[in-house]
Formats: sequence, C-alpha cells, structure tokens
Amino acid sequence: MKIAVSNRDFKESGCVNCGCDFAYNHSGASGGGVVPVKCGECDIEFVILADGLNVSRMGFGTGKKDAEGKDIFAYPILLQAHPRKGIPSHEFVRPDIRPENGIGEFCKPRIVGYDLACFVKSKEAGARIVNMFDTINAAEENKNNFSCWLDYRPNEPLWIQVKIDYNSVGEHNASALAQLIGQDGIITVEKIVQARDIVWNFENMWNFITSNKIGSSVDLGFMQKLVKFPYEVTDEDRKGMEYVLKTNNNQLAMFEIYGMYLQVQKELAGHNVDRAAEVVEHTMASIDSKLYKNIQGPREYADQRVFHEYLFTDLAELMKSYQTHDKKQDGNIKIIK
Repeated sequence: MKIAVSNRDFKESGCVNCGCDFAYNHSGASGGGVVPVKCGECDIEFVILADGLNVSRMGFGTGKKDAEGKDIFAYPILLQAHPRKGIPSHEFVRPDIRPENGIGEFCKPRIVGYDLACFVKSKEAGARIVNMFDTINAAEENKNNFSCWLDYRPNEPLWIQVKIDYNSVGEHNASALAQLIGQDGIITVEKIVQARDIVWNFENMWNFITSNKIGSSVDLGFMQKLVKFPYEVTDEDRKGMEYVLKTNNNQLAMFEIYGMYLQVQKELAGHNVDRAAEVVEHTMASIDSKLYKNIQGPREYADQRVFHEYLFTDLAELMKSYQTHDKKQDGNIKIIK
C-alpha cells in the first residue's frame, strides 16, 4: 500500500524513502488535494496530501486481483507520519552519465515544430552539447549551421533539452541528424557535421524519405511476394489476400504506395529522374484524393490517414526541391542552401 504524507512534511523531509526533494506526478492523475508521485531519485511511489487533508479519496491499484480477475484498489489511504520526519531533504541532482569512451553525449532526439529537441541526461551534458555546436559554428562561420540552446528548468529536472534550430540548414538535414543520433543514442561533432553537409538531390532525398516513411510502414516483403505472380499460393498467403480484399481501401492504398516505391526505384536506376518525379507527382494526387481522405478500416489501421498526411508532406517537399532548383547535367537536382 502507498504511503500518504502531507505536503508540509514532503517539503521538509523529501521522499519517504531516500529524502530527495524532487518527486513528480508520473500518472497524470490528481484531484481533491491528492497527488500520486514518483521519486526522481529512487523511483519509489507515494502520495502527497494537501496540508489539512487527512485521507485520500482517490483509490490506487495494489497490483492484485480478486477472485473474478478484477483489480483490487486500496481505498481510502490515510495520512501517515513521514518515515524520515526530522531529517532534512537533500537536493535532487540528475547523474551526469557519459558514454564509456568519452566521445559524444547521450541524448534522445525528437523533432518538435521547427526545433530538433534532444533530451539529455544532465544539465552538464546539455552544456557540453551546446559547446559542440558553438565550436563547429565558430570554426566554419561561412556555412549554414545549426544553432542551439540549453532548455533547463529547475522545476523539471528530468526534462532537460537541447533545442536545435535547423531553419538555416533545412528540415531534412535535421531529420538526418536525428536519424544519425538514433543509431546509438549518442550525438557527436562528426554526426552534426555529416548531417549539416548533406547535399540533397532528388535520388538521395527520395531514399531518405522512403527509408523513414514507406520502409517502416509497409510490409514490403509481403507485398513484394504478392506482386510476383505466378507462384505457389499457400493457405497462409490466401488468408492474407482475403484480408486485403476485406480491408480494400486501406490496403489497396498501401499497394499503390508500394507500387510507386518500386517504380521510382526502377526509374532512378535507369537515371530517368524526370519520369521518377512524374510517378511521385501522380501518387501525391492520389493521396490528396477523397479516397484517401475518407479511408475507413479496422482499429489496427487507425493511424493510416496520419501516415498518408505525413507522406504527402514529405513528397511535397521532395517535389518542391525538384521543381525549384536547377538541374545538373546528370539529371540530379542539387538543393542549394
């Protein structure tokens, strides 16, 4: 059963287990002066009651089930004396953890709006990442560089971010940086420079988009097998094809996207960039049609419309680059930064 302590006691003695002065509402549930929290240091869960409140009217799961298999809740929870009462709390400091080889910093990238947000292990790690960018930018001022700043808020010590502005570099370069970091969860000077210096043409931008969008969202192996007729059809294959027919609009849309994928790859292999661009343009028209916008399907495909919208946005960016920049003699299109 969870321990419930007063807000006053928590401020004086901290976590009921370790005395850390930082705990956060991990579940999002609260009300009536009751806040369930988790310690930022030792992860133990307890309840903080508003001063003057002696009982929690909120029930909490015990992790046990009754004879009918239903969850058993602890209710109510009474105010208790703080186990560490009289012992002052200590300040929460997030551990400054670094890669074993000392190269780079751990971080989790996420693109939010016009920023690439990198969630880091500590305030110190964030400062070192900012220094990476500052050092690169100072050495190569003539280039379009990423800019960044540390977003540290004392009241949110678990949410330390380095915000990276990619406006002068480009959204796809930011996506490339996020992808490079995501390979091992580490950001380095080399990865920053590599992502910044990518020169996009129609072919490598197409490959980048499909590896991130189509490749991760379409069962390429299954669809490839279906389009390679004739072959011996197994019972499992037959069930799969029947399912495709039952969910017609949704799955047929994915077949169309897969068909575009194969056709564009074929045209690019033959250096027919203009033809590849036409295929992309026709597919965009389909994605923007009423058929796609009104897709209805089973629950597992509820995110399909969102996928189409994101794919349409990326393909539009691809076509914009193709249409607005000069062609090189080999048919590739260089995106001028």
